[in-house]
Amino acid sequence: MLLRPIRLAALACALAAPFGAFAQTSQSLADVSPDDWVVHCEETGCLVTRGAFDAAGSRLLTLTFALSSQLDAVRMVLLTPLGTALQSGLQINVGTQEQAYNFAACTPDGCMVIVDLPPDQVQNMTVQPALVARFFAINQTDPYEMSIPLEELGEAIRIARNGGVR
Repeated sequence: MLLRPIRLAALACALAAPFGAFAQTSQSLADVSPDDWVVHCEETGCLVTRGAFDAAGSRLLTLTFALSSQLDAVRMVLLTPLGTALQSGLQINVGTQEQAYNFAACTPDGCMVIVDLPPDQVQNMTVQPALVARFFAINQTDPYEMSIPLEELGEAIRIARNGGVR
């Protein structure tokens, strides 16, 4: 697994409250990997991130888990590109579980769904093959369906819980 530092400006507002260390993030989304989980740790917690890209190499989905060093809960943020049809929301499938979410905010990097997850739900995700997200662009009648493999998520979470140490 490749572990590279990452700082996502778009996540700063989503992570500010219980995950305050990330309010200072500034690096671009160019560092999000389609192939590996990226772990970035600061004093009060860690981000675990992976992207999904189309055939042309454009990022269509970024999945980030924020883990606080003080809290057990994990904040999951899914980021879609600007131009996402907000009224349609975002549909997520993980294993047999399907859930629809409303977008919480948009920034110059894209539109976000923000969900606080209990540890057992995160643990369940680590044994699933993939997270599949469906969303619409404002000018499209068919949804985008992006898949992010969840293999190695458990290892990335373990490293994040250990402060970024393998």
